[in-house]
Amino acid sequence: MKFDYILILDQKTGAKGKLALEYRFGPSEAWNELTSLPESTDRLSESALLPSTLLAGKQHLQLRFAYTDEDRWYSLIDNVVIAPSLQHTVSYVADPVGAGTFTDGSGTAITQQQVDYGDSPAAVKANPASGYTFAHWDDGTLTATKNSGAAVFEDRTETAHFVGSSEVFIAFTATPADGGHFQVGNDDHATSATLPKGANLTVTAIPTDGYAFLYWQNGVKTPTLTLENAQESTQLTAAFVRIYKQVATFQVTDGTAPLANATITINGQTLTTDADGKASSQQLNEGSYHYTVHCDRYLDTEGDLQLSLASGTVTVALNSLLTLLVTDQEGKPLGNATISIAGKSGTTNAQGEAPITLPNGTYPYRVDCSGYQPSQGELTVQGESRHSVNLAPKPYLVTFRVMRNTTPLRSATIKINGQTLTTKAGGTATAELVNGSYPYTVSKKDYEDATGSVTVNNDNVAVEVTLKRLKTDGVETSPLLAEVSIYPNPCDKALYLQRTASVRLVQVVNAKGQTVLSQTHDGAPTLTLPTEELAADIYLLQLTDTQGGGRTLRFVKQ
Repeated sequence: MKFDYILILDQKTGAKGKLALEYRFGPSEAWNELTSLPESTDRLSESALLPSTLLAGKQHLQLRFAYTDEDRWYSLIDNVVIAPSLQHTVSYVADPVGAGTFTDGSGTAITQQQVDYGDSPAAVKANPASGYTFAHWDDGTLTATKNSGAAVFEDRTETAHFVGSSEVFIAFTATPADGGHFQVGNDDHATSATLPKGANLTVTAIPTDGYAFLYWQNGVKTPTLTLENAQESTQLTAAFVRIYKQVATFQVTDGTAPLANATITINGQTLTTDADGKASSQQLNEGSYHYTVHCDRYLDTEGDLQLSLASGTVTVALNSLLTLLVTDQEGKPLGNATISIAGKSGTTNAQGEAPITLPNGTYPYRVDCSGYQPSQGELTVQGESRHSVNLAPKPYLVTFRVMRNTTPLRSATIKINGQTLTTKAGGTATAELVNGSYPYTVSKKDYEDATGSVTVNNDNVAVEVTLKRLKTDGVETSPLLAEVSIYPNPCDKALYLQRTASVRLVQVVNAKGQTVLSQTHDGAPTLTLPTEELAADIYLLQLTDTQGGGRTLRFVKQ
């Protein structure tokens, strides 16, 4: 017996089905395998022989096709006939009429041949007439000689197509046949094209639903192919691959817990997560899809999902926007502060702010800023949030060294920034001060006060002060005036005197010994001496107390 069949197994599902032809001689007998049929994606003609010795004395014969794997995609079985041998006629015609003739394998001209039922025709050749060239047979065969054809079960006509000698014929073939179709110009279901020799042809392979384009037979991987300077008839074959529909499943979290009511957009679908943070799409073809995820109080995110049988689930952890505000202790924003948290770093802007994206959670952090003490701690991120960090100024060591000529002075008093320091045996005293400028006064009994200013700028500072003994025309300084101090020194528009309760007269003497300013005092604890009109120079400040005693100080007018 002879028959045609198609057997396609879906390899992605692991199908390993077996199709067999079986027989038996009665309903009570077991089935016996006559032949096993291999997989074939194209129609395949097959034959099976049942020896006559097995048929001897039998009244009945049953035949069946048995498939033993439930994971089949489909099987197609057709043309099963038990009949005596007979012949059918296969006729050959040319299109256009008169464009060609036909010869058999011996070169004899023929227009038809007789073929036994179920057999394939013998080889036949299509010969173009003058002014024509062979294009193709109607079954798509592109060679002029057709060695065989489909098995014959009835009379049929086969047509050979020819084109003019100045033309070429281009056939389009899809593999598998139902994998796609072709577009040429405005025809999006073109099967072939006839064009002048030397012309160009642009054709686009379009996959049918459930398939994806792979490549052309020449390796071109773009759907649109341009054939340039076509000189002979040919066939262009595009390969397609079957794709299967899958469901894309999303799990949206904040990094620690599921997020409900998050919206996901993918391939025109809008999904909303449930209480468990999950959402599933409608079925989609296998392939790559771009998606976006949005949830209030969280930063939007996007990505690409490669959807396949093995990969259809994606977990998305949404980040929260954390804004850190860094200020000093007075609330002034600090720019250029460096923030380190959860392996990320940022720098504050002029407004003292630094945005950082993180999943919800609790994180240790550290903030550094030039001129300020580092701050570190722990903060919790829960959705969009702000966190403030106040930095304390960094103190620097200011070291005073008080000398008389080259001799260190012990027990000298230094007043600076509200602190009173006393020098040790080496004439030194220290204070911790933050960035800024600070006036100071250095005093010691029997010595003239020394005043000045020190600036701290992100580093320790050493200040050396030399004191001079007090003398007024050889007379020791009045003890009532020993505590009088002046600042600033050097001065500009005014010189300020402190602890002046015992002062009754103030005189300013220039380098020539001339008194250029004289002013009485009423015993107030402070006194302001206008110096704006004085020329820039070194002056002596001569003080007289309530008992006629005196003290002389030196100052510089800028």
